[in-house]
Amino acid sequence: MGLLVSVPLTLPVYAADDLAYEVEPSYNWTGFYAGFAAGYGWGDARAEDVDGYNGDLPFSYDVDGFVGNFYAGYNHQFANGFLLGAEVELGYLGIEGGRQSPVTVASGAPADDSFYSTDGGVYGALFARVGYTFDRVLLYAKGGVIAADIDQGFRDTDATVLGGLIDPTEDNVDIGLAIGGGLEFAVTPSIIARLEGQYVDFGTTEAIGDGFRFRQDLDFAVVKAGIAIKF
Repeated sequence: MGLLVSVPLTLPVYAADDLAYEVEPSYNWTGFYAGFAAGYGWGDARAEDVDGYNGDLPFSYDVDGFVGNFYAGYNHQFANGFLLGAEVELGYLGIEGGRQSPVTVASGAPADDSFYSTDGGVYGALFARVGYTFDRVLLYAKGGVIAADIDQGFRDTDATVLGGLIDPTEDNVDIGLAIGGGLEFAVTPSIIARLEGQYVDFGTTEAIGDGFRFRQDLDFAVVKAGIAIKF
């Protein structure tokens, strides 16, 4: 007669909770933030000798320079990933450039004779933002109003017809429009890096000297990198 040996077989039993794994929650972009950005701007100014002081046809010249600013704002992230926000900037536009009147260049006049120029200064801006989040990554667009202390003028050191120096400069606060967009990345829960591009258009300014009008248009692009703290 054969001998039967019974071997107990025990299988582990897991509860449903034991099989679950922990999922890290998505990054939450809602909240206030503040930071600093710096970069480079370049574009052109278009000059017009309105009343024929030198007889120039409209022409343009290059402008460029350093741009730096502090920024602060608030984001609200919706459940579907979309984001709305508002942001302010306060900084410095080092945009500058100049060019001598083409007519005086052709006549062999000194380099500082009949010279058009642009010099940037401090600025402030207010933006609305819209974006879409991918966990720690935010893609966004922004648009708003910018006000800046930009001097655009015309200088003639040899104004023989007028009997002396003519130096009209438009030095009021200029108002323009700015649009742009960029990418932000949450390096940590409280540190956010960004890369951003903007297009700025200040439209037309006009300087008047001894009854002569000198108009200039100014627009430029800016690329900046920044770092901010989220509160």
